[in-house]
Amino acid sequence: MLSAKTIVPALVSLALLASASNAVSQACPSLSLAPAPLPPAVDGTPYGYTISAYGGEAPVGFMVTRGALPPGITISAAGNITGTPVASGTFGFTVTATDSCRSGRQRAEQQLTLQVLPLGTDPSSAAPKMKVRAPLKLSASVSPATLPLKATPAPGRQVVYRLAAQPPETATMESPGGTFSAGGRVLGSVPAPITVVLINGSGSAEESILVPDKIIRQAKETGAATLVYSRPFSGRGTTALAVVEFPLGGEGVLPPKQ
Repeated sequence: MLSAKTIVPALVSLALLASASNAVSQACPSLSLAPAPLPPAVDGTPYGYTISAYGGEAPVGFMVTRGALPPGITISAAGNITGTPVASGTFGFTVTATDSCRSGRQRAEQQLTLQVLPLGTDPSSAAPKMKVRAPLKLSASVSPATLPLKATPAPGRQVVYRLAAQPPETATMESPGGTFSAGGRVLGSVPAPITVVLINGSGSAEESILVPDKIIRQAKETGAATLVYSRPFSGRGTTALAVVEFPLGGEGVLPPKQ
């Protein structure tokens, strides 16, 4: 017969296992490769370029799954395309990225073309011409836009930012971090960079917002009804602001420091 001392640790172990299982089963951010033309190489000249992946769960591995790189050129597991080509021509291939998401590995593919110019050619003569594009009209929304605020421990809250641009083009938007404010007073900043790649004019990113107790106290002292967390997204000559509100009233708000 099992004693109470035996049953309690067993129940605790089961609870911990269930918690770990739930954590593992959470979905990872979507993995994607930003479409970008490769700069040309020159026969007999060292070449280097790194492919970037967005989202997913690190580490992310890269490999060529179709076609072939130019002779003398290789790709590393980190996405570095390097080497010295020994033949000129145009070479098409597909790169596949695979992440380490514990709930199920994700894969993303990108078809690429690498042009190797004849020996002695100036690569700038074949480089893609940069087009000057008009600024995008960008809008940002966040879900949920309002979150409850508890005192202890300082809460981490998951939100999803959704960006939309017109015209619906592919672009990269950067956000250096977020800012806490209340009653028109800036209380502190969070240096947490986020990159959102817009594909056909839309993209998203997630963030877990941690509100320190110090910020809650300062917000309470302003007499404001709401603590505001704002995060700007910028790129292509435009900026949009996403805002999350934490109502300060109600149970669980820290009292002003005595």
